[in-house]
Amino acid sequence: MQSTRTPDPARRKAALAHLVASIAVVGGILAVPRFLWYPGALWPLSGIDRHLLLLFAAVLAVGPALTWLVYRSSKRTLRMDLAVVVLVQLLFLGYATAMLARLRPVYLVGMASHMELVRALDIDPADLALAPEERQRLPWTGPVLVGALPPGGAALFGNDDHARRPVYYFDYSKIGPALAQRGQPADGNGGADARMVPLISQAGRAGIRLDARDGRPLQAVPVDK
Repeated sequence: MQSTRTPDPARRKAALAHLVASIAVVGGILAVPRFLWYPGALWPLSGIDRHLLLLFAAVLAVGPALTWLVYRSSKRTLRMDLAVVVLVQLLFLGYATAMLARLRPVYLVGMASHMELVRALDIDPADLALAPEERQRLPWTGPVLVGALPPGGAALFGNDDHARRPVYYFDYSKIGPALAQRGQPADGNGGADARMVPLISQAGRAGIRLDARDGRPLQAVPVDK
């Protein structure tokens, strides 16, 4: 027997409105790491993999889908049902955003022969507690430029963890010029006034051009495949 249930236009409108709002919120959150924290060649160093992006996609879909399922214009508990839907979506969104926040870059560290991009996830809370008070709060607006060397000498490339220990950080100007002088002449942007050094993170590798005079970072470049 054919159903005589009349489609509810308000149901489609509510689900669509929820989808548009979800796209705006999730898109705004994901824009922060893509364009503020890890612009350009830094993106492969973020550690943001497809699993985390799929989690955000699930967050995007779950709210509108649940709204579609529960919405009935004549339903007496409609407001409560929609409030529960929004709460469920916010819980998923909060979990995904917390994971994203742990991947944010907090320091760009000049070492003896390279630079390291350090994420919040890479720093042990116990080490953070030993740092000077001004470095015990990790930044949110992008990596802070610092230098780091182990006590008594230069760090070996890729063979130490001092870049991830804020207690060893000092003003970048004390190492920037020497680091630039150890770099290779850089082609392209920067010309003869730039030097290239490796840029590494726990998630990957790239290169970075430095000003040949003071070691100031100019531009990150991808590693040639």
